[in-house]
Amino acid sequence: MAVDLDPGLARIEVSLCIIRVLETYFSAPKTLRRLRGGISGPHIDAFADDLEREGYAPSSAVRYIRAASHLGCFVSGEGVC
Repeated sequence: MAVDLDPGLARIEVSLCIIRVLETYFSAPKTLRRLRGGISGPHIDAFADDLEREGYAPSSAVRYIRAASHLGCFVSGEGVC
């Protein structure tokens, strides 16, 4: 039996899954706000999801996510965040 899902609900479910992935690497609310607040913020959750899906070790994923955030700060001219 096939079930048709509302496309909006599917996006919400995917977004919630992605948020949980980033939150497995970072637990401090301040850190999560900083990561999601910069120029790279709109992409950081998907990046964390990709790293997890590709099997990166948590310590490597944390380093890459932090580097992506710092790159966004550099590109936006804010320096180091």
